[in-house]
Amino acid sequence: NACKVDFTEADMIGVPCYVGLDLAQTWDMTALVFAFPWDSSRIRLLPYFFMPERGIETLALSVPAILDWRDKGHIITMPDNRTDYRFLKVEFARLAAMFPPLELIYDPWNAEQVTQEMADEVGVVRFEFGQSLKNFNSPVKEFERLILGREIEHNGNPVLTWQVGNACVKTDANANKRPIKPKPDSPKKIDGVVAALMAAAG
Repeated sequence: NACKVDFTEADMIGVPCYVGLDLAQTWDMTALVFAFPWDSSRIRLLPYFFMPERGIETLALSVPAILDWRDKGHIITMPDNRTDYRFLKVEFARLAAMFPPLELIYDPWNAEQVTQEMADEVGVVRFEFGQSLKNFNSPVKEFERLILGREIEHNGNPVLTWQVGNACVKTDANANKRPIKPKPDSPKKIDGVVAALMAAAG
């Protein structure tokens, strides 16, 4: 909350950025986070969340606030009852026209074809980011450092705020860290945190 800054989509138009994608496979939440290098040390985050109506209705049984987030446009409803890759590609192209992407950073698991098509459509380089402790260790530690120094800035998106509050950290015997949900079957999502970590690491 201390990192909240008043800025809008319009303030970031034309600013080059890195994009992190956490892609849902069926009817879960997809997160697309744009990270803008802002002066010599700060990073501004602009998140977008997508979810099929079926997923929203199911999650609302445990998280009623999701209906309000949907109605206020903080979650963009996909037109099908499953993750619609065509819809996502159109939305990415629309956003990339406003925020010039330097890299599209993604988890390669089940995402090769759609991310290749997304990248080709807008002419951006892709960068694989497997969801391992090794890959997440440095980004997690740097993200923590930026938060403590108030060098991560966000505009108060309630979905991202909720997900940051849900995120736990798994640490191995060598102090390597990665983000995890409180429990594997928990309705508490962290997709936006994962996408933000990937984007901020760009």
